[in-house]
Amino acid sequence: MKKRARSGLIWLGLIFAGGVVAVAAIGMIASRRDSAAVQRIRERGELMVARYERQFAGGPAAAEAPAEADAPGEGGQSGKAMTAAGQEPPAFSSAALALFERLKEGVELANSAPVHTDIRDLIEHKPPSEWTEADLRLVAEFLGAHAELIEEIRRLARLGEPVYQVDLSMGYATELPHLAPLRAMARLLQMEAAFRAQSGDIDGAMEDFRAILGLSDTLVEEPLVISQLVRIAMLTAMYDGLGSSLSPGQLDPRDARAFVQELAGMYYRETMANALITEAAFGMAAMEDMRNGASALVPDPASSITSLAGDSNFSNILGFVYQTPIGDVMLSADRQSYAEYMERLAQAANAPYYEVQGELAAIDAEVGDESIFSVCTQILVPALTRVQRAQARGEAMIDLTRIGLALEACHAETGAYPENLNAVATDLGGAVPVDPFTGQGYVYLPQGGSFILYSLGENGRDDGGRHDLREGDIVWRGREQQADP
Repeated sequence: MKKRARSGLIWLGLIFAGGVVAVAAIGMIASRRDSAAVQRIRERGELMVARYERQFAGGPAAAEAPAEADAPGEGGQSGKAMTAAGQEPPAFSSAALALFERLKEGVELANSAPVHTDIRDLIEHKPPSEWTEADLRLVAEFLGAHAELIEEIRRLARLGEPVYQVDLSMGYATELPHLAPLRAMARLLQMEAAFRAQSGDIDGAMEDFRAILGLSDTLVEEPLVISQLVRIAMLTAMYDGLGSSLSPGQLDPRDARAFVQELAGMYYRETMANALITEAAFGMAAMEDMRNGASALVPDPASSITSLAGDSNFSNILGFVYQTPIGDVMLSADRQSYAEYMERLAQAANAPYYEVQGELAAIDAEVGDESIFSVCTQILVPALTRVQRAQARGEAMIDLTRIGLALEACHAETGAYPENLNAVATDLGGAVPVDPFTGQGYVYLPQGGSFILYSLGENGRDDGGRHDLREGDIVWRGREQQADP
């Protein structure tokens, strides 16, 4: 009996030792695997942070913004362009940072005025061409009260430089207090552009639309996904505002073609790819924090930047598990999966959306099939596969604006719209761009004295020109269909 007991203990000891060895072996394999995708993400993330920080190497001085700023750059860039990952970033002055700090309070006050909400509702629900005299007076009074502020916003936009130095060392806890004011500034410019157009000041309206592009340029060098989504939101303000405020034929053909050229090259796909790499580095740093016992990080559905949720039971349990030997192995495998998916997403971001839809769908499916141990991967990756649809929306709006204005310039000069888009290819740089959602030509239907032009949008389905940025077509000069009250 004693021999049997000793034998059983020996077997239990061997099983335990085998388990320890297996865990150690798996840990060693995971550690070796870290030297591949995980190490590449770390290195590329560090590169992106270093590149960004070098722009501000001299430190933000409290300098005054110059009275006049440079005009939009050549080659279709309305301001600073994103440099390649291997190149040095452009050196920025501190003028934009100082000017933005002075304007923030004024923007907040303007945004909090009750009449501001009324005007926003007016712009969203009624085309400026249908504004009544009372509507025009309401807008005029508001804009008059904030005329100096809006002029200063245009000065800031002409600089086209970063307005805030983000502390990327904070990872997912990064503070981004400049994004909301920038969006508010774009809305103020959109309001003024609509009013100027209805007052017959077409040049003034175009000045405001160019200023919106200049504000969007302030975020081009910021390697964060949420910053790039805000940049695209400002492009949407330009697209919606120009399409609804200016009627076909109001813009002089030369001015229309000039704006077409300014919009060329503003896709900034590399910007989004770089932002995904930074996001990946943040995610892996958050996993390390969980391993080390720091508060766990879970995603905020309203943002691609995640938020602290240290008091969550889920977070606490997960953090505790990841501090155990087996949890450490799980976390290493999870981190490896996450790094591999994020590399694929960043690579896909450099290509047109229609070319990588299959890859993005495959990533979604594969993440969904991951084991229950890939917790962080399953939380963080799915939201990031969707940001590339937003990037494609931005590209479609740029294309439609360029094609639409080129068509209207053609009509102004010839008295007719062409039978097909090839007639304006020269104005578009020699080739007509294709719909980023399908890889096919944009839908163009000339109809006598007018035309319909649209992208099939996210659903890839022809909805007959029903304008809806997410569930229908993206239509040039289209307006969202309002539900019946």
